[in-house]
Amino acid sequence: MDVLIRFGFSIEDIKNMMDTNIEIDNINDNNLSMLINILKNIGCCDMQIKNILVANPFYLNRKEEDVRKLINKMEKINMNNLQTVFDSNPFLLNLDVKEFDSIVRRKKSEGLDDDEIVDFICYELV
Repeated sequence: MDVLIRFGFSIEDIKNMMDTNIEIDNINDNNLSMLINILKNIGCCDMQIKNILVANPFYLNRKEEDVRKLINKMEKINMNNLQTVFDSNPFLLNLDVKEFDSIVRRKKSEGLDDDEIVDFICYELV
């Protein structure tokens, strides 16, 4: 929890996040730091990270390895500017790799190319 305070979240932000995701209190600071660093490493600025976490506090329940795998899968289909993608749709971070693969396969079977699949994921998948 201290990581969120040091990062600059207000007590009110943290309270709102905890009201939505009661498990936040049980997440250790090391895991919180790793998940925040993943967002930093893809180019998210501090404001984007705050927006993402306040809108989707369930991201903090994710395992670092699972998030990294998801990001790698997204990059393989040329999803660029992930910082903007996650800022505008933070719930994409909750996708499991299997779910993501399933969506991509289904859209390919519908005849969509990678660019169209990226557009679908970014703008239509909620």
